[in-house]
Amino acid sequence: MGDRAVVGGIFGIALLALIAVQLAGSEVSQTFSEIGSSLDSSESMSYGSDPDLDMLYDGCSKGSNADCDMLWDTSPFDSDYEDLSIVCGGRTAPIEQGVMTCIATLETYSEVAALKTQCLGGFFPACDALGYMSEVGSADEALAINCGGRASPDSEATLCWILYGFGSRD
Repeated sequence: MGDRAVVGGIFGIALLALIAVQLAGSEVSQTFSEIGSSLDSSESMSYGSDPDLDMLYDGCSKGSNADCDMLWDTSPFDSDYEDLSIVCGGRTAPIEQGVMTCIATLETYSEVAALKTQCLGGFFPACDALGYMSEVGSADEALAINCGGRASPDSEATLCWILYGFGSRD
């Protein structure tokens, strides 16, 4: 089969998929539109638009480096939430998340104990933040990966807050 035939076949499949979506009605299109706007629009994700993210934003602003790390992990790209998290609530120059965290940058490892407690208690962004700071193969990493004992050890690795929501921060 020639290159043109392959391209034509791919184009035909894409066209059929588009027609199927259009035939399914405006409800599907509206859903795709809502999903796209929530992921791409930093305007819709400013302070005050999400109570869970607002809680982390407030904590980050007040000096909790753990909250800054959790905020970065859970906030949409290019949002007010992410902007605050990458400067550790205004305490640092922008840091490269994933390489360094606010806890590591500002040397406040005492907050790691609180993350363990929160993860075990069912506050799932804490599990994910703990995972970033844990040494590979450590007990802390295992706790983080299995979402405080809730995820199956053989489940696909993913973020706990995506699997279980934010949970409760009691």
